[in-house]
Amino acid sequence: MKRAFCGLLAAVFIVGSAQAQGTLRIAMTASDIPLTTGQTDQGGEGMRFMGYTVYDGLINWDLSSADKPSVLTPGLATSWKIDDSDKTRWVFTLRQGVKFHDGSDFKADAVVWNLEKLLNDKAPQFDPKQAAQGRSRIPAVKTYKAIDDYTLEVRTNGPDAFLPYQIGWVMISSPVQWEKVGKDWNKFAQTPSGTGPWKVASFVPQTRAELVPFKEYWDPKRVPKLDKLVLLPLPEATTRTAALRGGQVDWIEAPSPDAVPSLEKAGFKIVSNAYPHNWTWHLSMVDGSPWKDVRVRKAANLAVDRAGLKVMLGGLMIPAKGFVVPGSQWFGHPSFDVKFDPEAAKKLLAEAGFSKSNPAKVRILISASGSGQMQPLAMNEYIQQNLADVGIKVDFDVVEWNTMINLWRAGAKSDTVKGANGINFSYFIQDVASGTEKLQVMYGVGGERELDEHILDHLEGYDEARPVRIGNGAYNQRQHDVWGAVLDSFYLHTKSRDRLDERIWPILVRQVKAALDAWRLPDRGIWEVRGEPKHFTSSKVMCWVAADRGAKLARVREQQERAKEWQTAADEMKADILANGVDERGVFTQYYGSSALDASTLLIPLVGFLPLDDERIRNTVHAISEELTDDGLVLRYRVEHTDDGLSGEEGTFTICSFWLVSAFALIGEVENARRLCEKLFSMASPLGLYAEEIDAASGRHLGNFPQAFTHLGLINAVLHIMSAEERQKSD
Repeated sequence: MKRAFCGLLAAVFIVGSAQAQGTLRIAMTASDIPLTTGQTDQGGEGMRFMGYTVYDGLINWDLSSADKPSVLTPGLATSWKIDDSDKTRWVFTLRQGVKFHDGSDFKADAVVWNLEKLLNDKAPQFDPKQAAQGRSRIPAVKTYKAIDDYTLEVRTNGPDAFLPYQIGWVMISSPVQWEKVGKDWNKFAQTPSGTGPWKVASFVPQTRAELVPFKEYWDPKRVPKLDKLVLLPLPEATTRTAALRGGQVDWIEAPSPDAVPSLEKAGFKIVSNAYPHNWTWHLSMVDGSPWKDVRVRKAANLAVDRAGLKVMLGGLMIPAKGFVVPGSQWFGHPSFDVKFDPEAAKKLLAEAGFSKSNPAKVRILISASGSGQMQPLAMNEYIQQNLADVGIKVDFDVVEWNTMINLWRAGAKSDTVKGANGINFSYFIQDVASGTEKLQVMYGVGGERELDEHILDHLEGYDEARPVRIGNGAYNQRQHDVWGAVLDSFYLHTKSRDRLDERIWPILVRQVKAALDAWRLPDRGIWEVRGEPKHFTSSKVMCWVAADRGAKLARVREQQERAKEWQTAADEMKADILANGVDERGVFTQYYGSSALDASTLLIPLVGFLPLDDERIRNTVHAISEELTDDGLVLRYRVEHTDDGLSGEEGTFTICSFWLVSAFALIGEVENARRLCEKLFSMASPLGLYAEEIDAASGRHLGNFPQAFTHLGLINAVLHIMSAEERQKSD
């Protein structure tokens, strides 16, 4: 069921009738001046006004025509090709004679330097702000190097035809200018230097930026004919329109729709074009939400008069039939036709128990402005009336745009949305998951993939603990539990919303396939052991989770053949685990062929691998409770039985104790679960927080503090006890 009320596929520009002494003043919809350092923020608008103006990519977009879609065109690279003998190797021939605004030469080393500023957090020029904007744009890039001054090699993680489109997002800043301003990106922002046709003369955040022509620009056709370009952030439509009428600006984006006819009569020129953008309501699928009933969702889609909305917007939209237009190869063959049919909407609502006299009541979060939001107040009020006409009463909460982004990310179950049933959030249709990188077990906070360990000899931890390390040597380990963790998370998310984002599915398919390819191989396990890889039982179980949840999600998407394939694989994994991962006592072991216990096998009842009354589940829970504990608290494993590459003893692992609480609750031993949980509560810090480990004898917290993983286990343990107590009451 597609829940797009209205697909926006139009961008609007209004050009004033005069320019002031060769100066073009533009009112942007953005609320701030985009980042000036190279990788802009503010989405596509930032690239339009501060990216492609001040900077170039190796590959640019041909923006010379408004009559046809833009195509890739040579930028700072004159050509690019794939190595015939190695489809992961690309060679770029760079443009010679190009100068940065500061007068320095553009060469291949500058490209490497710019890629390092986005991808290598150990490089002195690494900029977290630019990395946040640019890193995700180039997921295919693995390595890069300068072959000579004007030849660049880029290697990808696998064959990837999208690399030219990805690399076009990378704007090239001047390394020499960065050195001149003291290697400080904040100072660089004040006096930036690219190779683009415009130079930044000055800018004041949230107020104004002034650009002047770069007369030495390498492409004569793009050398500006104006004396100056002024960018002004004016996020409110009526303010932008008034500024245009009053002569404060010459060009605005997205005017007030009701002002369009009078602007045309006054001699202003309107230019519009289509682009892939959706204006949607995202509907809450939590318990109690009226949208959980598909009849209500269908009725809402049938109630919206998109043709009338188009008239209200002065024709500046294309009515949606789904998330993509019917002519797209991705449109598919939907059984439900998105159209205006209020009588059919009333009939569906009546079947669901609603009417105009007894309406379904919903509360929607909307913004007064924002990038891509078009005219959110007027449009939402129009839809509000449409829905009221058939029996859906809508109330709005108006919030600031950036706040709404955070609420959207928090999700419908978050307390921060205060029970809202939906959110009006527009976005570009993007081809995500075009990268071919393998999923790692961990990343740096900036998305770094290489996390080599380093010991900081000059520092010590609490109570003179040493050594202090940064990085994590396990970042490149083979840990097969990762795929199951990802798929289980998305399966739980999808169950709560009855839908799966189209953009996520290709990523999940790759993860299931990775689990199917790897499950027969040994790995380092959930505990990141640094000894020899083994066939860890919990890793095999989590591969089963990946296949099992993948099959369930495939059924949600009505991909029955794929679901059957993955379910067959899951069944094969389960048979292998039961044959090799259980000892003669009927207890799940740490790894195939061993008799050692491992607390990670407590995850087996938590993920639904076997029925909870299966003797092997109960045997495992009891064995760990009796043989892998210290004063009732659970150890990860016995260090004498596990080649973890470390030395010395360790404390009890706090999340493992919470896993045991959950396992007790699931097998019906609620009193044992409650007793252990209360003991753990008594050992919390004065702030109610927990470390990674607890010394059972002293109660002292050890290791990472506070540890998020531990608190996740705590929350789940309490929820399992509550559910078990409810079951007891109902029995």
